[in-house]
Amino acid sequence: EHSKSLKRQKRAWMLEDIYIVEEDKGPFPKVVEKLDLQLKLERKLEYKLTGQGADENPVGLFTIHPFDATIYVHRSINYEVDRKEFKLALEAYNRTTQKIDTRLRITIKVRDINDNSPEFDKTFYEYEVNEMTWKGSTIGLVHASDRDEKTSSNGMISYSIISQSPQLPKDLFTIERNGFISLTGCLNYEEASKYTLTVQAKDNGEKIQYSSSTTVQITIQDGNNNALSVAKTDYNVTVNERESSVTILKINVTDKDTPYTPAWRAKFKIVKGNEDGHYKIETDPNTNQGILTVVGELDFEGGPQKHLSLTAANEEKYLSCSMREKSTSEGLTTITVIVNVWDVNDPPEFSPRITQVSKRENLKIGTEIGRVTATDSDKFFPNAVKNRYKIAKDEAGWISVNEITGVITTKGVLDRESTHVINDTYTVLFYAIDNGEPLMTGTGTVVIHVIDENDNPPFLVNTYVNVTEDDSESYVNITAADFDIDINAGPFVFNVLQVKDNQKGNWELGKHYGNSVQLIKPKNVYSKEYSLVVKVSDRQGHYSHQNLTVRVCRFMDKSGSVCAKKS
Repeated sequence: EHSKSLKRQKRAWMLEDIYIVEEDKGPFPKVVEKLDLQLKLERKLEYKLTGQGADENPVGLFTIHPFDATIYVHRSINYEVDRKEFKLALEAYNRTTQKIDTRLRITIKVRDINDNSPEFDKTFYEYEVNEMTWKGSTIGLVHASDRDEKTSSNGMISYSIISQSPQLPKDLFTIERNGFISLTGCLNYEEASKYTLTVQAKDNGEKIQYSSSTTVQITIQDGNNNALSVAKTDYNVTVNERESSVTILKINVTDKDTPYTPAWRAKFKIVKGNEDGHYKIETDPNTNQGILTVVGELDFEGGPQKHLSLTAANEEKYLSCSMREKSTSEGLTTITVIVNVWDVNDPPEFSPRITQVSKRENLKIGTEIGRVTATDSDKFFPNAVKNRYKIAKDEAGWISVNEITGVITTKGVLDRESTHVINDTYTVLFYAIDNGEPLMTGTGTVVIHVIDENDNPPFLVNTYVNVTEDDSESYVNITAADFDIDINAGPFVFNVLQVKDNQKGNWELGKHYGNSVQLIKPKNVYSKEYSLVVKVSDRQGHYSHQNLTVRVCRFMDKSGSVCAKKS
């Protein structure tokens, strides 16, 4: 028997907590507590228990003796399945009046025992880690939970690695109290590409400990922990000047990392000597060789020997677990290439490459309009400097050139209005041919700016027009144009000189609009065709006589330009 102290609440007394142990083996019913209420009462009382486990679910788990206040439990309780505590009320009735004399609050708490093993979230964990990962780095996490009370030793879990395969290097991994797995050493993909760990989770029960295990598979990703090895770092190669798109060198390399990965693939770079962009280096995707190519023509006269400085490294930065404090340049190899340029016969070069001249159209045939000049820079081909000049392109056939002197003269009349003249310019291409072996040819250009002369009279755009028959005066616009430039073209001056065949009428001109003017029909002119002669003059007074046919219509179509029948 136990004596429980009472604490006063607002409406009832409350007993101190009562404890029972989970998974009690009985026999049942079993006394939980015999209450000594210390109620010095002369009247006789009867006790009743209500609340969780009494008249509420789970009903009947607890009962009370009606006269001596002994509380019984009728089966074992599982801490993890049933309630962890039960809140009940004890009511004392006066046997005579059946009125509640006293009410007490009771809390029965279940004491946890270590009856559960830790359980992992998964039976198999997979992680990937790069072989260059530093020592001490976290590479994965496992988690286990225990259904026992978390704040007690029964529910507190400790982790440990109980096996590692392959076993060497020994104790390569460690696990923290929180389940994080980390590295204690350096990985090497070439030695082991995969590790399998058996991880144990164990609780800290005082009398007995339970445990469980899981498997952790760690796949190692090949990293660049093997530096690229270059077979040779000094090269001497030869190329003919002016050769382009030719391979002049293949650089062999080896690497112990996994083939065709960024850790294996070589990356080459020209760091000095390619300021003019004459070279290109690429990596052969199959052999991993560096392919050095000339992409811009080299010039012997610019120097017979060129010096290149190259570097070779992996696409992925070289780094290993053990070199954290080493120089970041490790893994980078410098290569020196001397390029010997062989002299070949160079073509003549025009100076300037494009010659600009301005000449008036209609020049007299045989007029000298300019000169082309080409030089040859060859040092070891003395005969090559003797050049002959020829015309390569002269679409209109207007130009000739002296083979020896390069003097350009006209053999045809320049015409600015020709279809061969584009934007007032006429372009001629010339060849300069040396005497070297083999013969080499240079190309030059002469652009002739053709200056306009007023050699084209103005003309009527339309020589046939329609106008309506009307008692009042009606008119039609006539327009002129000129092939010459503006200063030798419009605005134009118009004059009606005559009406042919003594045809009736006195045709007049009305308002002037730059290149157009109104032609006014006389009142006494009726439906018929009339032939007029119109004088059109440009700004410089250059003129032409233009025949104009005017048809007088009784009716016009909606456009106002075509005669039509009355609808």
